[in-house]
Amino acid sequence: MSRTGPDSAPDAETALSRVRAAAGRLEATEASQREAAADFASALYDAHRLGLTWVELAQAAGLASPETARSRAERSESAGHRRARGHASGPDFDEATLAATVSVAEAAATLRVSRPTVYAWASSGRLQVVRNESNGRIRVLRSALTEPREG
Repeated sequence: MSRTGPDSAPDAETALSRVRAAAGRLEATEASQREAAADFASALYDAHRLGLTWVELAQAAGLASPETARSRAERSESAGHRRARGHASGPDFDEATLAATVSVAEAAATLRVSRPTVYAWASSGRLQVVRNESNGRIRVLRSALTEPREG
């Protein structure tokens, strides 16, 4: 479509208006989906804490496996569950910490491993990380990427 003719301005403006409206609807849908996912994860977490097994929860939720139910609940514990219970997410990292560290995604890309592997290595001590105690987030020390520990 050419935007040089005399009739192009109204067409372009109409197209942009349509894009803006669609983007707004998409954002609202995605926000609703995130909220529903957090609520679902929180419900799984709470039900498991009450003694229901992952098998029972997977069957009740129509999930493929107990591992899927557990994974969804773990998302709750690491993110939405704390917020749903009214706990503050806390401040993020200060500038000095940000300069000395990389995100989990950046570390995974640099090391050519998955994000879960970075978390596992951090948990085992193979990678040195900094944890924000108020919100649970971690960042990997840049020096850990050049001087990896044996695991």
